[in-house]
Amino acid sequence: MKTTVLTVIYTLGILLIIPFTALADPTPTCAPCLAEINISSVSVSDDYGDCFDGDDLIDIGEIVGFTVTGSSMDSCCWGPGNRSVSASTSYAHMHYLGFDEVSAAGDFSFKFIFFFEVDSGAECLDTASINIDAYVTDSYVTDEAHRTIDHLIEVDDDGEGGYICDTYPCEGSSPPTPSTTPTPIPALGVDLEINQTNFKTGDPFVLKASLNNPGEMLPDQNLVVLLDVYSQYFWYPGWNSTFDCLLWNLLPGTHTLIILNFTWPETGSGIFSARFSGVLLNSDTTEIVGEMDTVAFGWSN
Repeated sequence: MKTTVLTVIYTLGILLIIPFTALADPTPTCAPCLAEINISSVSVSDDYGDCFDGDDLIDIGEIVGFTVTGSSMDSCCWGPGNRSVSASTSYAHMHYLGFDEVSAAGDFSFKFIFFFEVDSGAECLDTASINIDAYVTDSYVTDEAHRTIDHLIEVDDDGEGGYICDTYPCEGSSPPTPSTTPTPIPALGVDLEINQTNFKTGDPFVLKASLNNPGEMLPDQNLVVLLDVYSQYFWYPGWNSTFDCLLWNLLPGTHTLIILNFTWPETGSGIFSARFSGVLLNSDTTEIVGEMDTVAFGWSN
């Protein structure tokens, strides 16, 4: 059962309201000596990258996320078993970037978000097949579940039961300006961008992270974004006080993620400040990859 909640982080005057979805554990019903896993739902959202039109359809240039929910149990119904969930596609113009495991590893229920990017070679009304594979093992007992979802590329619902092709990667965007000089890719690393530096009640708050890679693909990199509020630390993507990061396959080029997007709430009187830091770490999180970035901001009422 899904239960939508609001997690409120309130620390020394800062109030960040971050929505997420919590998954309640099911009541174990499995038969003795049988491991079990199932996929409950697969949904898609297109609001993870800098280029999106919010229609939750797959357009050229977008980073899309496939949210997969389900549950698993070991052979004795004591826990979720040793499970793995993955997503892949055979569509040549959709590239796997990484995933975020939203649920806790010990929960019976699971929730994963798998990220893909659609490149400029995709054509309108192409079909992309997304394959979801889930496995659970417990000693010699195994179970598996599979789901294949077909999506049309670069389409928008016209409100009359049909589809129309986008003219440009993001609905409402302007045509690109022709240029004979390609835009250089920044140095390897992370650039953070915040829409303003001082906030008051009702202001929009948007934090973006641009992941830059001027070279070959770097698999299994870890994006770390840290919120520092007077030496109290919160880690993206869960915004918990324990270390967290987002596993990412860093393709060549620049890829922009929206880290936070909300309306600044009432925070009481006073003047306060905080900062975000962003960095890439290698696959075992022991070395910094490229350049890091820090942005500071404040708020008052």
